[in-house]
Amino acid sequence: MAFSVLHLLALYLIVQPFCVHAAQTANISLGLSLTASDNSLSWQSPSGEFAFGFRRIGDQDLFLLAIWFDKIPEKTLVWYANGDNPAPKGSKVELTKDGNFRLTGPRKEEIWPQPVISGVAYAAMLDSGNFVLANQNSAPLWQSFKDHTDTILPTQVLEIGEKLSSRKTASNYSKGKFQLQFKPAGTLELYPIALPTEFEYKAYYKSNTSDAADKLNSGYQLVFNESGHINVVLRNGNIVTLTNKTVSPSRDYYYRATLDFDGLFTLYGYPKKGAGHPGPLCGLSQKTFASPSIQLERRAAGHVDITVTADLMQTQGQFVNAFLAFLL
Repeated sequence: MAFSVLHLLALYLIVQPFCVHAAQTANISLGLSLTASDNSLSWQSPSGEFAFGFRRIGDQDLFLLAIWFDKIPEKTLVWYANGDNPAPKGSKVELTKDGNFRLTGPRKEEIWPQPVISGVAYAAMLDSGNFVLANQNSAPLWQSFKDHTDTILPTQVLEIGEKLSSRKTASNYSKGKFQLQFKPAGTLELYPIALPTEFEYKAYYKSNTSDAADKLNSGYQLVFNESGHINVVLRNGNIVTLTNKTVSPSRDYYYRATLDFDGLFTLYGYPKKGAGHPGPLCGLSQKTFASPSIQLERRAAGHVDITVTADLMQTQGQFVNAFLAFLL
């Protein structure tokens, strides 16, 4: 599917968060903090749909600094800071009076090393699911949308070289063995890695969005737009839509696209209040990228089908598996 440059410009105006004032905000002032505990407070977006704070990992006394959907029962995480180094009870995240953003343990030890960012005037949890540190002119100095973990949300963009990394297991948020990256040649690739070196093995999926003869026909961005579609934007202004058929707009569904721990890059949707019942999303095929860790059955025309097991559905809670459709 191709669109004109004017359509692309309109898309940019939607997805690029140039200024924090472009979205509703509830500013978090310098000097405020949150503490990891059984009854931790959180910083919510203005709509209350997203929250930033500490989430307990299972039944352990360990916590993730995270962002999650706050209006669904499962409180599904969409971003986390310290997957490789969970925070013990009593840890604190603080936006200091001198503008630093720090996550420290009960003994003041640093848990999540961050580069020093100068000029921070406030923080904000946006309704897009993006948490930002902004200067006095409301320009973002740091944002969770550019500190990628395993998930992207509508309006989020992956640039050349940026990548998602799977977690180790459903309940272990340390780095796993799969990555999704937008390569310099213009292809979106899924591949396993060796840990801890992160040596890349041969990709098991490559998008057909690279043209060595004419770079203008190659991709340079992966865009998850507000309509629930995931697109590769080509340098010539055309758009290649990866999601199959039509999906409901994000005003009706909470969407996320996650590189799961088993190597599947999956689009999930959860209906908002009054928008219907949890179930397969309209217009999306029950198909997925190939994964070396899932037993696949080949079908006609080169498609790959998978069976969604009860265990997988329980792992994902009420989020509905709505797998992206691709030809291998």
